Amino acid sequence: MSERPKTKWEHARDAFELGDREAFAHLPRPVHCDPRILHAGEECVYCDQATELQAERERLGISNTGKQNRKWPCPADQARSAKNYNAWPGNRPYPNGYQHDQHVDDESDDE
Repeated sequence: MSERPKTKWEHARDAFELGDREAFAHLPRPVHCDPRILHAGEECVYCDQATELQAERERLGISNTGKQNRKWPCPADQARSAKNYNAWPGNRPYPNGYQHDQHVDDESDDE
């Protein structure tokens, strides 16, 4: 089986590692803390707004994070489990935008 095509982010990472410090200048900002994560638009309001990144994934046949909806798996899914990448709130999908109270443990003083 052939390897999946590289995304713009992966090409830029490779160039950066070879010493090209301007490799990221032309890229759109990643949506989540892990730039490999790109949820399907209906799952995350932020990923839905990343139209250029969504179009690139579709053009290359790379699945969205947590899905196998195209020919190739998502790079984030290949690298680690959903449990691991979702452990960091900045990588989770937010269908209604981020709400601070979604990630604050309930430590009320009620006894």
